[in-house]
Amino acid sequence: DERILTPCDALSTTRLFTAANVDSCCLTQANFSELEKVIGRMATHGECMSLYAHDIALTSSSPCVAPSFLAKILKRARQEGLAFYGYDERVDPETGNHKEPGWVDPKIANWTLSGYSPGNADAYKEIARLGIRSYLRELWSKWGGQELRIALYGAGAHTQWLEAITADLTGPRNVLLLDDRGAAAPATFRGLIPIRPEELPLHSVDLVVVSSDTHNRHMAAKLASLYGAQIPIIDPYSEWPQGPYPK
Repeated sequence: DERILTPCDALSTTRLFTAANVDSCCLTQANFSELEKVIGRMATHGECMSLYAHDIALTSSSPCVAPSFLAKILKRARQEGLAFYGYDERVDPETGNHKEPGWVDPKIANWTLSGYSPGNADAYKEIARLGIRSYLRELWSKWGGQELRIALYGAGAHTQWLEAITADLTGPRNVLLLDDRGAAAPATFRGLIPIRPEELPLHSVDLVVVSSDTHNRHMAAKLASLYGAQIPIIDPYSEWPQGPYPK
């Protein structure tokens, strides 16, 4: 049905999209073969398509799509060079700004891990990306509600991105910025001048957050060796496959 396809150059003027249901109960292997053909056509004709499912889960009494099946769709799209966007990545065509995150569950990444395998790493990272923004915004709001004082470890691109996606939220009561380069590192969060982790006065913060999805495991280990059990260390990506993740 060509109604599910929209020319990419018509996106800014299209207000209503017809979407295809990819719940596992609706999308059989035969249907998937047809979907593969549609994905190929989209790449050739410069078109886009909206997909929806009621949930992402391994098993459910309600309609849902399995992570492994969604990964197959994303892998095929990647092979055709197509981008994939989640509901909380919508852009307002009139302003060019991201709209408020929608109903994407911030725990979506945890659901994907049950079917994760190294061979599907890229596809599962695409799925995880659908929840990263909501996941980190939820954490930031939680720390704000608890009026915590935190230190962000890492003055790189991830911290710069974190500042952008939390700018409209009431976050932690106080924030310090840590980086191994100290003051020589860029001020990537609210103009804060970084200090070295060794220089952190532990009484000034309630927890230290690793701000990286690339070197997070190494960074968390270094903090543990420095601070031991004196202060909580949070790595938001500790249970995820190694990044970096698309943003």
